Amino acid sequence: MKLLALLCCVFLALQARDRPLPPTGTASVSGVVYLGASGTTPARRARVTVQSATGLATGRTTITDSDGRFEITELAADRFNVQVTREGFLSSALGASRPGQPGRPVVVEQGARVTGLTLRMFRGSAISGTVRDPRGRPAPNVWVSASRITFSYRGEPQLVSTDALTDDRGQYRVWGLRPGTYIVGVVPPEDSSADGFRQQSAAEAEAIVLGASRGAEPSAASPISKGVVHYAPVFYPATTDISAAERLELSLEENRDGIDLAIALVPTAEVSGSIDYRGQVRPARQTVLLQPRGDNAQLGSRGMSRERQVPLDDKGQFSFRNVRPGSYRVLARSSDVEDGGGVNPQISYALADIRVDGADHQLTLQMRPAITVRGRSVFEGAGKPPETLTGLSVILVPPGTANLGAGQSGATREDGTFSITGVIPGSYAVEFVNRGLKYGDWAQARASLNGRDLLDGPGDVSADAANELVLTYTDRPAGIRGTLVTPPNRHAGDYFIVVLPADRSLWQPGSRRIRQLRAAQDGSYDVPYLRPGEYLIAALTDLDPEDLYKRSFLEALAGSAAKVSLSEGQTLVQNLKIG
Repeated sequence: MKLLALLCCVFLALQARDRPLPPTGTASVSGVVYLGASGTTPARRARVTVQSATGLATGRTTITDSDGRFEITELAADRFNVQVTREGFLSSALGASRPGQPGRPVVVEQGARVTGLTLRMFRGSAISGTVRDPRGRPAPNVWVSASRITFSYRGEPQLVSTDALTDDRGQYRVWGLRPGTYIVGVVPPEDSSADGFRQQSAAEAEAIVLGASRGAEPSAASPISKGVVHYAPVFYPATTDISAAERLELSLEENRDGIDLAIALVPTAEVSGSIDYRGQVRPARQTVLLQPRGDNAQLGSRGMSRERQVPLDDKGQFSFRNVRPGSYRVLARSSDVEDGGGVNPQISYALADIRVDGADHQLTLQMRPAITVRGRSVFEGAGKPPETLTGLSVILVPPGTANLGAGQSGATREDGTFSITGVIPGSYAVEFVNRGLKYGDWAQARASLNGRDLLDGPGDVSADAANELVLTYTDRPAGIRGTLVTPPNRHAGDYFIVVLPADRSLWQPGSRRIRQLRAAQDGSYDVPYLRPGEYLIAALTDLDPEDLYKRSFLEALAGSAAKVSLSEGQTLVQNLKIG
């Protein structure tokens, strides 16, 4: 045993010896960190991290002293990102004018001493208030979510939530928030019987909602009188509909108090039904999904209405009980159906989109054949295509389903062909997962489906279309590069470069044609892998990346941008002079 352990240690030591380590050097960076915009209060005990922007050098971390000063040594020549963090404050990057904004890399030459770096930190904003139960009493131990409206990597609106528990007085304070637009909601558990919440009978609900002392009698048509009610998420000021919630604009280091909420009881419904197979073979086991849709799927981390799943019973029926108000999709999907002597590869589906508002739903879902999207890869250029494309997976994702994990996937074969099975008709975006595939000089040019380039935005899959997805690669990608000429005493690295298509129909959220970057310290910039066409290019002193998803911002930017034309395989040199 001792000999085996010794051999393992020797093996690991040899592995470590053979593994290349990031280089270190003799260069250094130093500077000071301040609190707030005034630049007078030093940030003591803040953590400053210098990380390689290229991944080629070793990153290092230090702590600021009592004067907010720092120095990091033993750096190799490289481009570095400098960030600072501290408990109770928002992280910040060198050159960023606000939290969350991309920083400006600093170029470090071999043996150089880069001095005079200045970073600023800001306290997070906060939202506070009181939560009361339906009787008006303080509600302790319930979660409150402050959800900032932002955008997913596909450019779709989504909510990013920060949560806090109410104390014994029903008071809460959600802190450490970035500036932005927020929706605030009180979020009882999905299981209303947990943490002091429980479902209410009709009589109990009437006593709470109408008030027993008033002697009010529910009518026969009252949703409450039909059965049970549950606690539901309530959004400020007092709505269970997230689309009707008030948007709170929170500025930097702002404390917003008085955002009070009251927990509400809402009537719940039963969604039930059966499956009509219309002559198709019924699978041995099948489940039905109830998926939240639209705003109902974007309630934040704790308030999210989770996807629910139930099996079919012996009669082919299903039932979802205690469904809260909102928009849902009921989906049944089958695959690998046993058909006597073998497996039938045909995948079928049935679905219904419903709006639940207290009334029960009785559905009959008819199974239909799902669609198979077939694809192939095309290489346009003079070079030799890759020998195999088996490292690429192609994924079709329905827009607006960032929180549902929806999507279908197909892996490419050696010849670049693939099949994506079980696709339900509808609109889809395309994504790619590259598992070790070496493209060499080839770049992705188009992903064409039924006449639509999915790299420019979602396209439709229809039972009446050919549904062939053609992936086109080129070894002659286009791009724009140049130099930013700035006024005296102005650093070129303080500017952002934005490139967008002149054709406004291509201003799609998450489009690969809309690009932003920061100019280097010497004023140079490079925007590679652009499609041919006409573009607008502009330089800005400040940029919130989320503004690129707002059409009003793009319209304002287009008015001051330079127009250029880019042809296939061209690398256009466009120098920009700041007036």
